[in-house]
This record gives sequence, C-alpha cells and structure tokens, in this order.
Amino acid sequence: MKKTILLPLLVIAAAILIYLLYPRTYKYETSFYDVFDTYSTLTIYSKSDEEAQAAMDGVHEELIRLNQLYDIYNSYEGINNIKTINDNAGVAPVEVDEDIMELLKFAKEAYYDTDGAVNPMMGAVLSIWHDHRTAALDNPEKASLPDMNELKEASEHTDISLLVLDEENSTVYIADSEASLDVGAVAKGFAADKAVAVLRDMGIDSALINLGGNVCAIGRQSSGKPWNIGVTNPENTTESSAVITAEDISVVTSGSYQRYFEVEGKRYNHIIDGDTLMPAERYASVTVTAESSAVADMLSTALFILPEDEGDKLADKYGAGVCRIYDDGTISADKMFTIR
Repeated sequence: MKKTILLPLLVIAAAILIYLLYPRTYKYETSFYDVFDTYSTLTIYSKSDEEAQAAMDGVHEELIRLNQLYDIYNSYEGINNIKTINDNAGVAPVEVDEDIMELLKFAKEAYYDTDGAVNPMMGAVLSIWHDHRTAALDNPEKASLPDMNELKEASEHTDISLLVLDEENSTVYIADSEASLDVGAVAKGFAADKAVAVLRDMGIDSALINLGGNVCAIGRQSSGKPWNIGVTNPENTTESSAVITAEDISVVTSGSYQRYFEVEGKRYNHIIDGDTLMPAERYASVTVTAESSAVADMLSTALFILPEDEGDKLADKYGAGVCRIYDDGTISADKMFTIR
C-alpha cells in the first residue's frame, strides 16, 4: 500500500522538479527586411511574450545600428561609418566606433590568414563589379563585363598596407585617395555574432538567427533536439543538398547563385578573386561551420576562392567544417553534414 502511494508522489515530485529546472517555453518568430540589404529571420524560445518581444526588439535595434556602422553606400547623421572612412581616403583619419575598429582589425588579420583571398581593401575593384551587376539587373539586355584594364588599374589601389588602424586614437585612415574599403566578406558574420551576444545577455538560450544566409544556432530547440540547418541546392534554391544538425554553432554559405548577373548566357557571381580580378569559379557553393559567425563568414568567402587543398588547410587551422558543392552537382563534405 505504501509503495502504491509512494510511486505517484515520486512522479509528481519529478514533474515539479523538471518544471522548475526546465520551465515551459514558447516559440516566437519574426523577420527583418531593413538590415544588410537582405531578408533575415529570428526564431526564439522564450518563457513569455514580454521576454520574447524585448529580445526580438533588442536584436533588431543592434542589427540596425551595425548596419549603419558597416554601410559603404549610405551616410547617417551623427555617425562615422565605413562610407565616412572611404569618403576621407587620402584626406584625413576618421574617428570610429569600437565596433568598426574591431571589425577592421579582424578583416586585416583575415587578409594575412587567407593569403589575400579576403581583402577589405578590394573596394576599388569590387565597386566596378557592383556597378556592372546593378546595371545588368536593371537592364539585362545591355549587360556587360568590366574592362580588364580598368580592373587592373583599380587593383593598384588595394594594398592592405593602405589601411591604417590607430587603436590608441580610435581612428582609421586610408592612405590613398583612390582606395576604398569593402567589408562584405565579414560584416554580416560580425553582426550576427553581436546579435547572438544580445540574446545571450537577455537570457535567451534557444534561438536561431538567419541573417541573409549567415545562420547562428543558440543552444537547442525546446524539444531538446538540435537545430536542423539546410545547405541550399545551388540548382534549385527551394531544396537542400545537405543538412547539418547544429547547436551553438554558426553556418555560412558563399555561392555563385546568391548575387550574380549574366552576360551572353554566362553567370558572373559577386565573389571576386583578387588574383584574376574575375568572379571565382571553382565551386557552386561552399558552406562553413564555426563557433563564430565572423570566422565562418570569412572562411566561406576564402574557401570559395582558394584551391581545395589550400582551403582545407585554412579550415583545419580554425577547426571549421566544410561542405563544397561543385557545378556538376557533386558534393564533398565533412561527416557533420548529411548529404541528401
């Protein structure tokens, strides 16, 4: 009789303990269209509407702030951003926010780690390609490639030594009036890491951020299962070619299908090889996993450009996972990826 009574009591006690240790959470989702020129989503598990709304607002506000700081095309009143630095190239140092200095320090180190594959001083070359891509998208029938002589001339203004970072005075100077910064290879990853920090500071331990393809998984889903993140099929972007189960990790893809234009039936993507000054053509896409989204962002760009053996050495240095998809549809991936 005592055992009959004791068993239900133990079950009730266990249920109460589980509730106290793991309070019930609810799923909340939102999306942003106004940061980093991309569509972004945020999924979180939270204990209350109020906590969820505060977390979503906090992430959105942080991304807006960082988008303005890292913007190379637009100016904002009262803010010195990357465009401000470019506008003052060859003129004067610009006092900057700590988040800009931190980003540029990382980008400069990435230049040396990747043997120049990631170069924040490629702005003069990338702006030419950007103008041709924009013109082609606006008027496909008149799409054209940049003149190689113009690209070579612009490449004379891409030396990393032109970027002068003065941490003591919090200033950045570009020592060439024809040089400019482009932080596209690292900015979204850096911003995603900052968004993760906002959520963690607010006590959110289960969330998924997708900042235009830069995906950060925080903890696990409320069910206890890891997040499932698909690797887009370059030939059919509504499908996945592989899947990774993710927990406290970032996943970033660089692909020829993301931003491109066509000339005479040939596709030209937005990832430019500094050696050839032309779009990289080794792979259809490269997906990288790393603890830091900034690292994964940087590596996905570098590995999209570099030969496979060089890319593998770089990935090993950072302990990153890699999935490559080739133009013929074949896939080469680390064991953490499940190929479909």
